[in-house]
Amino acid sequence: MRPPLPLAALILVAAAGAGSAQEQPRYLPTRDVTITYQLTATQPGLPPSVTAHITAAGDIRVDSADRGALIYHVGAGWADWVLPQGKVYFEVTIGNSLAGTFLPNSGARFTREGQSVVAGRPCTRWGVAAPRGSGTACVTPDGVILQAQGGDARGASGEIRATDVTYAAQPAALFKPPQGAMRLSLPDRLPSRLRIPQ
Repeated sequence: MRPPLPLAALILVAAAGAGSAQEQPRYLPTRDVTITYQLTATQPGLPPSVTAHITAAGDIRVDSADRGALIYHVGAGWADWVLPQGKVYFEVTIGNSLAGTFLPNSGARFTREGQSVVAGRPCTRWGVAAPRGSGTACVTPDGVILQAQGGDARGASGEIRATDVTYAAQPAALFKPPQGAMRLSLPDRLPSRLRIPQ
């Protein structure tokens, strides 16, 4: 069983380069938001859609019907993977997945490419070029990623496209493992198998 997917690679593709002086997309949404995404990727067996809960403070949770939820601890290099029944969770290493190609201080460069409309909402299209990959993203003025696609030098690629965007306060409990859930300790030889695919 695998975590939902290397979703950070796709959801954070337009959030790279924070702190850079160059023109770039907004790093995080300015309001709490829930986004349903359709997705495609070269990794086989991925769910056709996921739901992302994101707060203005930078909390991120990604839910998949058959693979549970990933709760990202931004900047920490790890996530909680909550299995579908919500009774068990693992701590998962994020590592240098496709997301790392586009994260801050990666040398990513941004080019404004025009305007578009995705899920009925206007967004600015950005080209992203980095030492280890490239991509595009369409981001609303308030920092919601409506569409993103990218690929790395090893051939991994993917795309997300929003189908529904709802602005609403996100409960704090969403960003913690369920109360009473068991945290499993893994033998030393297993964590690499549970890392988000590189």
